[in-house]
Amino acid sequence: MEDAELRRMRHLLTLLRRAGLERPKRRKTFMEVAGIERREVTISKILAFLLGSEAEHGLSDLWLRSLLHAASDIDPRFSPDSLQTSPASAITEVVTASADQNLRVDVVVETPELVLGIENKIDAGLYNDLGAYAMQVREMAGGRVPLLLTLTLHDEASSTTEWGARCEDHGVPLCNVTYDALLANVKAGMGEAILVADHEWLGYARDFMRTIENLGETQMQFDRELFEFMCENAPEIELLRSKMEEVASATKSQGVRLQARLAEDEEIAAMGLPRPRVWSPDKYYLWCSTYFHLELSGRKVWVHPEIANTLACVQVRCWVSGPTARSETRKAMNDAGLAIAEEHDNHLVYRNLPLEASDDELVAELKVLIRALLPLVRD
Repeated sequence: MEDAELRRMRHLLTLLRRAGLERPKRRKTFMEVAGIERREVTISKILAFLLGSEAEHGLSDLWLRSLLHAASDIDPRFSPDSLQTSPASAITEVVTASADQNLRVDVVVETPELVLGIENKIDAGLYNDLGAYAMQVREMAGGRVPLLLTLTLHDEASSTTEWGARCEDHGVPLCNVTYDALLANVKAGMGEAILVADHEWLGYARDFMRTIENLGETQMQFDRELFEFMCENAPEIELLRSKMEEVASATKSQGVRLQARLAEDEEIAAMGLPRPRVWSPDKYYLWCSTYFHLELSGRKVWVHPEIANTLACVQVRCWVSGPTARSETRKAMNDAGLAIAEEHDNHLVYRNLPLEASDDELVAELKVLIRALLPLVRD
């Protein structure tokens, strides 16, 4: 490789270490680990629980007031200061009186003074018949104040505006609230609520909030630092990528080539050994070994005589399954008069050869090691 290319790659790696881009941007939430972070019905159920002022979370009407405060920034008719927000109860999947029985309001919150319908959107767009939802909320409200809002990850005001006039015709105000606005108000009011909240449920609420925040982050926003780094260093990154592929291809090819060579070797075939295998401890094949899996006779242990490349050399060695196999391997090599170049907990090295060693030399040295180990696998 040209010196200039090597200098460019080293400079890139220096920049990468300084940037610290290998650090994770965030930790996964419990909901993300469970794979339920995008299940709209599940999120609606959690939201309904938090909006209920008498629920076990002990946060009283914090979430309902926060949601109404966020909405009142758009429409003052939603202001919680003029409405009784406690006691509040919430239910999900409320079937509308519409002829279409598939229409359901995601969450409906009721207090002595208001009925609030919520259309909750996580991934899908706003295609719902909000007019039918407004009629359902008005019917449930009776003499109370009927309100309807859409709760979305991103601002959908333009979509709700189209339905606004129809909802107003039914006497129901409609507005769009983003989760960002809701959570900002929750955090602002969390200080006093923490003193009386149930700590276990408070942890769940925080996990829910962080999950929603993670969902709301666009890929560009989340990876902005990485995006800028990639754009600024694109030529060097492409060079590094191509060189990695070049090395990986050569290493894997050597392993496959040696596998075929060993499988066709007449002397090894006469030993009655299983077919040799190829293994790489990483997906890039920067390290690769070609080995035989040999089980020790009468013992539940194994040894792997193998050819494996390292950073500095190619090793002809024996990988062992534990202390017993290591002890037996050491004894077999000593009995055969083979010197041990290195001894480790999980392998013994018979030969360290240059990376440029020929296939003939590698196969010949491995056969020497295999012959020494044969007594271990035969009665």
